[in-house]
Amino acid sequence: MPMVDIRVSTELSEKDEKTLCSNASKVVSEITGKGQKYILVLLDHCSGWMDGNDDPVAFVDVRGIGGLHDTVNVSLTDALCKLLQEHAGISPERVYLNFANIKGYNWGWNHKTFRR
Repeated sequence: MPMVDIRVSTELSEKDEKTLCSNASKVVSEITGKGQKYILVLLDHCSGWMDGNDDPVAFVDVRGIGGLHDTVNVSLTDALCKLLQEHAGISPERVYLNFANIKGYNWGWNHKTFRR
């Protein structure tokens, strides 16, 4: 927690994949105040269609235990769209993002949950 699940419809080089994931982890840590130790970034390739065409698209699902709210989500949207444009060549108007706060008891890690 947080978990950032990124799906892109473009093929990326191994270097761009690692750079995108590393930078996503850093900006999510900076913006949410959560340590990188707990941030999971997933990156998958998928097929995508938006606005009647198959130009590159991305979907980003951000989940966390608290800390996601209006101001943070706006900052995350800006930062993640910039990273996707820079490292995957995906225009920000072709990126959707979803944010979800999850209760600690619904998130497992290391043989236990993050219940408070």
